[in-house]
Amino acid sequence: MQKGSTNNWSKWKLFKFSVISILLLLVVAELAARIFFYSKFRGMSTSVYIQGSPIQAEDPLSVYNNRPFYVDYEKRFQHNEEGMKSLPGDFRMPDSKGNELWILLLGGSAMEGMGSNRDGKWFDITNVQDHPYNETIAAYLQANLQEKYPSRKVRVFNAAVSGFTLSQGFLKYQALSKKYNFDWVITMDGVNECDTLSGDEERDELAYNHFYFSTFPFHGPPLKYIVPVTQHSALFNTLKQEFYYARLHFRMKKNEAKGFPERKYWADQSIPRLDIDSTDPRVSVSCKAFLKEMHLFESRLNEDGKKYLFLVQPYLAFRDTTVMTSEERALNNYLRREENDKYKVGFLKKLYDTISILSHENPHIRRMTEVHKWPGWVFVDYCHFTSNANGRIAQALADLIEKDGKTSIFND
Repeated sequence: MQKGSTNNWSKWKLFKFSVISILLLLVVAELAARIFFYSKFRGMSTSVYIQGSPIQAEDPLSVYNNRPFYVDYEKRFQHNEEGMKSLPGDFRMPDSKGNELWILLLGGSAMEGMGSNRDGKWFDITNVQDHPYNETIAAYLQANLQEKYPSRKVRVFNAAVSGFTLSQGFLKYQALSKKYNFDWVITMDGVNECDTLSGDEERDELAYNHFYFSTFPFHGPPLKYIVPVTQHSALFNTLKQEFYYARLHFRMKKNEAKGFPERKYWADQSIPRLDIDSTDPRVSVSCKAFLKEMHLFESRLNEDGKKYLFLVQPYLAFRDTTVMTSEERALNNYLRREENDKYKVGFLKKLYDTISILSHENPHIRRMTEVHKWPGWVFVDYCHFTSNANGRIAQALADLIEKDGKTSIFND
């Protein structure tokens, strides 16, 4: 036996050798992962820290915001320098030139382009991932308007953020309007509002926004312990992302291979009665708070000389059952039986009724209840849309802008 054989090493020496070997392997693996990282995200102005961080970041103005320069791991979209959802590689705000048409879109995840919520059974009923940028309302709207204005450069900026309320969108507009000159501002809101406000509305809503942000998965275990590692390691972030998408794609293939058992199960159920409470005093306070915020926002837009539109978004619970697809029947039954919030439904019902009256006097405020009657597949969960529905909404908005706001859309 050779003198230097590891068989003659002490346990301590073997331990040190093992630790050093593992560390060297990790260093080599990290270097390889960084080469892979820079190859994958070349020219996108992102970093290991950004990609290893949560998709949203804390924001002193609006509680949280989309993380600037973040690129979806499958390159379905990127956030630009202002946190706006954009095409991968389109990460800088352009300089405005005289004859361009700039439209700013605000709102929550439906405007942003989210697919089915992956919590619960929504995603297993539909298999609809978050839409790539070119299937969002913003992308369709830009394409439609560019056809209508071939001699002008059209830019539509998707500043919507998942979970945002109207007040958060207002704050984001105020920040962006200091740097950029938008011709049109369109916001779509309603579902994300706190529907049980009481007492000091502004204080309660701010507390609600902070609470909502605190419920994001990366604030709790295991992600709160994983993220500090992935922020500084291309290797561990790649492993995390690959694991996440492998599970997601396996889930999708399993749903498809088994013939969507969740869809079949929920579609075969009888339609339950919709539980709704629009008489609770907190619902009335919440509705008044929303309208107050909308009027403050409207006053600011008028002061700034902007063209604008406020949309109150549709909701699956109010969908006309006679035009539902099998997917929507399953989603609707699941919503009513397992996920219904009677105060949310009551708040939206009260808001729809109020906006119905206001819209006769104010053409800048519209409810979207016509969408509840559209034939074909519209909803992929409680409030998010199919790609086709995104396109239809964008077409209506393009017609409105082409006619300088002097036409009616989403009539019901």
